[in-house]
Parts: sequence; C-alpha cells; structure tokens
Amino acid sequence: MRNGRAALLLLSGVTVLASGCAPTTARVAPAEVQEYVFPAWSPTDAAPEEGRELQKAWQDVVAGKSAAAEKRYRKLLAKHPALAPAETGVGYALLRAGRVAEANRMFQGVLARRPDDVPTLAGAALAAVREGRAEDALAHLRRAAA
Repeated sequence: MRNGRAALLLLSGVTVLASGCAPTTARVAPAEVQEYVFPAWSPTDAAPEEGRELQKAWQDVVAGKSAAAEKRYRKLLAKHPALAPAETGVGYALLRAGRVAEANRMFQGVLARRPDDVPTLAGAALAAVREGRAEDALAHLRRAAA
C-alpha cells in the first residue's frame, strides 16, 4: 500500500510542480488541500484522546481555520514536544495560512528525526514549490516514493 500511496503522491507532486511554477497572485486556493497528506498517528505517537485532537486540528486545516488548527496542534506539542504528527500538522496549518518559510522550518525539523515520513515530505515538497525550489520539491517527492 505504501508504494501505491507513494506513487499517487509523486504524481500529485508533479502536478503541483507544474501548476506551482506559474506565477499567481492568489494566496492559498481551497483546492490545494487535496494535495495535503494527513499526518496520521499511531498509539506509539499519542493516546486515543490526543489522536482525536490531532484529527480535530486536521479538520481545522482542511476547513481553512489555520489559526485554530495551529492552536490545537501547539497545545498538543506543549504536552508532547516531539509529537511528529502535530509538528507536521502545524506545518500544514502554516502553509495553508501562507506562512511558507515557517511551514518549511517545521517540516524540516520533523524530517531531521523522521526522514522518511511521507506526510512531512509531501508538506516539505509543497513548501519548496511555493518558495520556487522545484528541484528540492522533486527530491522530497522522490524520497516519499522510495
């Protein structure tokens, strides 16, 4: 299943790169959320109640409530500073809010510890596209597909 998901991610990434290279004045289009990869959690990452909070925060990201999502994720991080799904979620919330450089720093922090984390690699690729770094975006997508 990972290979199928990775292939879909790579195909989506190429589409993102192709569309992301064109100049635009729009901030963040709602359709972009389809390119986000949910930072799933496991019982080793978080307890069930924290997992529910992660899901609620993700729903905020998808709904365009970036500030609310960031607040939820950061509350979780206050209790569990290395909770990678929450860190990645903050990255997506920042990305959705147009705070690309901050999002990229968040993604890179997670990747320093979990270099093969597919949702984080996808987020880093999207941030790279927004910053005009197509080669970096492709490198992240290739790593995600590996």
